[in-house]
Amino acid sequence: MGRPSPNRPERQPPLVLRKVPPERQQLARSMTAGAADGRGGIWWELVDAAAPPELPAVAVALTRDGAGGCVTVSALGVVHADASEEYAELLHGLVAALRRHAVDAVVVHAADRVVASALVEVGFRHAPDSNGGDRYLIVL
Repeated sequence: MGRPSPNRPERQPPLVLRKVPPERQQLARSMTAGAADGRGGIWWELVDAAAPPELPAVAVALTRDGAGGCVTVSALGVVHADASEEYAELLHGLVAALRRHAVDAVVVHAADRVVASALVEVGFRHAPDSNGGDRYLIVL
């Protein structure tokens, strides 16, 4: 009775998306290789809400408000390198949260294949920018 079924994956704790409290922003920044400047942006984290506060989030994002109701995701990060499911779950939650805040569109610049795949899975469309960069857009 105590053994997990080989046909059913072990239950994972439910994850929640929340804004990163100020005392955890340095931890979030470290998950994005430290390249993100969080000033003027909002950090979001996908976490096991019951986990101890010193544990890192599963995934993080930094958003910045832009003109005309458009939000740009300027940084994304995950704990594990092979994290397409984590990116997808983070992005699903982020899109839902931004929709509730009356955002009209979300833009993400992404060159990483894992991130790009997760963006497409969530409903973003590839929309190269004027410099030919990899930009993804979803209209809410």
